[in-house]
Amino acid sequence: MDTSPPVIIEKGRRVSRNRLLIIGTVVLLGVAGYFYIRHLQAPDFGDSAATSIDIKMWSPPSPRAASKVLVQASITDGPACASLFALLRSARSGTDHKCDGIGSFTVRYTNGKTDTLGVLPGHDPTAYEFRFHGSLYQLPREQLYQVLREAGVDSTKMPESEH
Repeated sequence: MDTSPPVIIEKGRRVSRNRLLIIGTVVLLGVAGYFYIRHLQAPDFGDSAATSIDIKMWSPPSPRAASKVLVQASITDGPACASLFALLRSARSGTDHKCDGIGSFTVRYTNGKTDTLGVLPGHDPTAYEFRFHGSLYQLPREQLYQVLREAGVDSTKMPESEH
């Protein structure tokens, strides 16, 4: 039996603390569910296929030395480009952080549009990251390296940290 005093009066009805607790719990679960589902989202590149992907990676900035280009390649081979683009599409949302990018992937589409992804090696040693339209996404690092090697890109020169 609810013996707690009423705390809200709504159109002549009293709402007990227990009911407020239930309502608060439902709202909290809804918010948590929203962020969980958002975390599982993949990037939306639209319906066009990629025709080429340009890759540029540079050394992390240092107070002692300017950044230098470590990897610069253009993937124009159809199957190799499709393989990398499929991997990019499979990325999942991650938690963004303040670290700077150390590279870019420029994706050119069949419809003539272009997107540039800011690339980061990330803090998780098993993942590489990229920023796209204000969100951060994660890719399995070894899978990215494998797809790049198959496309003829020397992934051994890619930085493993931005620090």
